[in-house]
Amino acid sequence: EHEGDVLVFLPGARAIQRCSAYLQQQEWARNLRILPLYGALPFEQQQEAMRKERQRKVILATNIAETSLTIDGVGIVVDSGLERLLLFDAGRGMNHLPTRRISLASATQRAGRAGRQGPGHCYRLWSENVQHSLIPHQAAEILRSDLTPLALELACWGVQDATALEWIDPPPSALLDTAYALLTRLGALDTERRLTSVGRKMVSLPVHPRLARMLVAARTLEEQTLACHLAVILEHPHLFRRAQRSTSHAMSGSDIQDVLESWLKQMDSRDRGSNPQALRDLRALLQQFDIRTWVRINTDLRSIGELLLFAYPDRVARLRPGTRREYVLRNGSGAVLSARSALEGQEWVVALELEQGTSAQALIHMGSALEPEQLERAFPEELEWQHETCWDEGRQRVQTHRCRRLGTLILQQERSALDKALALRIILQQIRARGLEVLQW
Repeated sequence: EHEGDVLVFLPGARAIQRCSAYLQQQEWARNLRILPLYGALPFEQQQEAMRKERQRKVILATNIAETSLTIDGVGIVVDSGLERLLLFDAGRGMNHLPTRRISLASATQRAGRAGRQGPGHCYRLWSENVQHSLIPHQAAEILRSDLTPLALELACWGVQDATALEWIDPPPSALLDTAYALLTRLGALDTERRLTSVGRKMVSLPVHPRLARMLVAARTLEEQTLACHLAVILEHPHLFRRAQRSTSHAMSGSDIQDVLESWLKQMDSRDRGSNPQALRDLRALLQQFDIRTWVRINTDLRSIGELLLFAYPDRVARLRPGTRREYVLRNGSGAVLSARSALEGQEWVVALELEQGTSAQALIHMGSALEPEQLERAFPEELEWQHETCWDEGRQRVQTHRCRRLGTLILQQERSALDKALALRIILQQIRARGLEVLQW
């Protein structure tokens, strides 16, 4: 009915791939050029979607096309009314990406992409009732994001109480408290929320504070070069999705090791144009450490694990007994390997890319295997032997043992002599709770 290219707004890459596969099977779409457009695509493919061509195009896009890019020749917009919005869960300390309705402002912005150079038409795939229920605007980013970088900047300015500043949208105290707790654990802040010597070094590095802590921890030239490579991959994991997919069948001990080795092979083969953004970021980080010559790095599992523990001390996980893909994190919450990860069966791992899934368990998209000895070196004060006396429900008796724990995770455990006074108190508690009949007199 109308002329011009068609811009279709969909919530994410998976929806785009499914829609593209469907369109390519349709006879009526045979003369259309179907092109995806989302953030994780290589730059060249994004440019291809934006170029004006003689052949009519259908561009399947996420909200990257809502404001970030200008696409010539679009006469029609088809809007699903959905988006995937990054939210930070302060309680679990991880991001999640729910699919949700867009705001009224986004709907107006999307419609405006049609006919910027002539008559335009917009098809909205929702009812008038839904239209009236749309919220006016999405919440400001400061209200739903990981505020660790902001908290580090505040400490750099000498601000210990964020409420002392005037904000357009004040940052939520729960998100800031989570950020300060992480920075304290990383060694960037002291208990008064003041910068430590480690924190001062971290401030100057243009990456997330977790990755800055890893870079600061690197000592030798080889370690610094390895840390720079790891930081680029972890700062922009979407740029390396294709490399991770191509190695995920290998059942490796480290997802990030596989991605790194794939990237290094690319650079050795002079194929340096395939990931220009990653290369630019790598050069910038290497210059921070005054590394101007190519340094061959050691990509073995142990070296990678040692560095990663500086950045993710809270993300250690242990395989749940009797499973191959289910893990328990050190805070006691559950996690499961996603289809992207090749860590199956590894007993100890550090979860690098962690997302809250639709179920109670988080998804580990990227991780790396660890050895117990590495944990002992990384957390010597937390892994001291402790005596524990408790009621064993299965055996219906008091058990005493000594163990070494990292949070809720047990590294070592062995039987020890019974503390009779404590055992008596526990037995009396059980009798009070269950009644005298449990004695079977």
